[in-house]
Amino acid sequence: MKYFIVVFILFSNISLSNEISDSIFEVDLAKEKYNRIVLPVPYKNVIFSKGAKIDKPIKLNSGRLMLIRPKASALQTFSATFVLANEESFQVMFNPVLKDRPSIWRYRDASDIQGSVGTTLNDKHLWLARLFPEVHDLYYGRMKDDITAPKGFTRIETGNALSVAVQGKDHDGGFSELTLMPTHSWRGMGHVLKAYKLKSTLPVEVEPSDFWFAGVVAVSTEFDFVSSSQTPYVFILVKD
Repeated sequence: MKYFIVVFILFSNISLSNEISDSIFEVDLAKEKYNRIVLPVPYKNVIFSKGAKIDKPIKLNSGRLMLIRPKASALQTFSATFVLANEESFQVMFNPVLKDRPSIWRYRDASDIQGSVGTTLNDKHLWLARLFPEVHDLYYGRMKDDITAPKGFTRIETGNALSVAVQGKDHDGGFSELTLMPTHSWRGMGHVLKAYKLKSTLPVEVEPSDFWFAGVVAVSTEFDFVSSSQTPYVFILVKD
């Protein structure tokens, strides 16, 4: 019987934010990019100020995640009032800015995979860090051609790009094809660890199960959302 270890690794590209008061915050959002808002519990309602120049927000993870994409023409700060399922409410002042990467803002230090009992991200993502500490820099996008091979492993050819069909999970409910661009591969101890960059021309939500195939024993995705401007890593550990 095979056991799959499913882990979400979060890219640490957190936006600069200021707390104006106990319930009002200020956050910078990258224009024309899908910025991530992470909540400890699902939201029940979100009210944006009139005239906010944004695409329709995308709701993920049953309302614990929201993607906000300001339009290129967005110049003025706009507000959003969040009402959570536990009746807690707060307001965020969003500033559309020009920046290379999308922002990530966490209310009350929420994690992407926070469970009903408050399990945090750090309790869940340690298999890769513990087994392959030399690869830890990959979490933060510092890809190096000369990165040290994990202990007991040797670097091998990365191989060809792969395609994965993901159906019914993009924001329009249609069909998207993901491209997995290989960046690093290592072999050792009866396994192969592969690192890929995910690419998609359309916004699409992904799951670790999208990358399970024969021989896979662990999957770790940096984000659960892919678009033309957001290209997360996926790490796949395969039995050799």
